[in-house]
Amino acid sequence: MSKKRSETMGFQRARGEEQKAERIREIMEATIAIYETEGYDGVTFSKICKGLSFSRINMYNYFKSKEDIFLLILLEDIRAMVEDADRTFPQAEENPDIFVDKWGEMLLRQKRLLSLFSVLNTIILRGASDDAHREFRERMYQNYKVLHSIVNRALPQ
Repeated sequence: MSKKRSETMGFQRARGEEQKAERIREIMEATIAIYETEGYDGVTFSKICKGLSFSRINMYNYFKSKEDIFLLILLEDIRAMVEDADRTFPQAEENPDIFVDKWGEMLLRQKRLLSLFSVLNTIILRGASDDAHREFRERMYQNYKVLHSIVNRALPQ
């Protein structure tokens, strides 16, 4: 297919796993951009597709609902928070007040995570597919176990 024809056709369906992962990343980035300017209710499949020159039908090859996209965004944010916690608490913290201050500062760096977490159970999980919900819970639990070990390292007492 010529370059000119592929450009006019817009977003092409991914053929391999690497391309599929790239498409998912692009969809997540487009969703985040809309979320940051219009909020959760402003995000729609139509707006995501328009921003990517992507058909709604093709979007369903990747996600069943916008909530499924938000679950992946939340998982990325949770992973980033766990990494931040690991950097913030490399060793035991003798003073619990210092731990609390550092923990609060770390959480404040996770603004999107906190705002999405506030609607996770009331909105996002209700609209998510069963598969996405199950994967989210499993991966969230894995992140929780890592975070738990970091807190135990930082506060051994």
